[in-house]
Amino acid sequence: MPPGNLWSENDSENAILLQGRVKYNIGRHLEVLVDEEKQLDIQNITASPFNNQFKRVDAQVPNLGITDAAVWARFTIFNPFEAPRQKLLSFNFPMADHVSFFIPQGPGEFKKLDAGHSVPAPDELVPNRYYVFPLTVPAQKKMTFYVRVVSNANMVFTHDHLGTVCSGS
Repeated sequence: MPPGNLWSENDSENAILLQGRVKYNIGRHLEVLVDEEKQLDIQNITASPFNNQFKRVDAQVPNLGITDAAVWARFTIFNPFEAPRQKLLSFNFPMADHVSFFIPQGPGEFKKLDAGHSVPAPDELVPNRYYVFPLTVPAQKKMTFYVRVVSNANMVFTHDHLGTVCSGS
């Protein structure tokens, strides 16, 4: 672990602190924003006033119900280690019409990966019956990731979790 001054509860009380475990459930770390008109994009929701409208989900298994809206979720990961950590985000909701995963690339820049049963899967998506997105958290850095989901089915984030890409990560 790095020196204590790299991480404090005041820094981000809702962030996932990587500690070398194989899996991390992200349910209680999610914050959500409902986009009733389905008009917001990543640039909108990462800026004021929308950035401040996310609400913390206080459930191990978040159930967002059935909605015609687009639901944005975000979670933050802190990597205290001296090397980057590669993880997989398993989005275990195969009935989703469209899932977009946004990976930070720099200030205001994101790489977008789309999946869903109505969207062709990108090459970066890990082959699986669920939607499994790769992500890397740089050494001793904190990153916030965003997910946008559109679905006509009940949105239950049943087993969303981070897992290791390979053992030892």
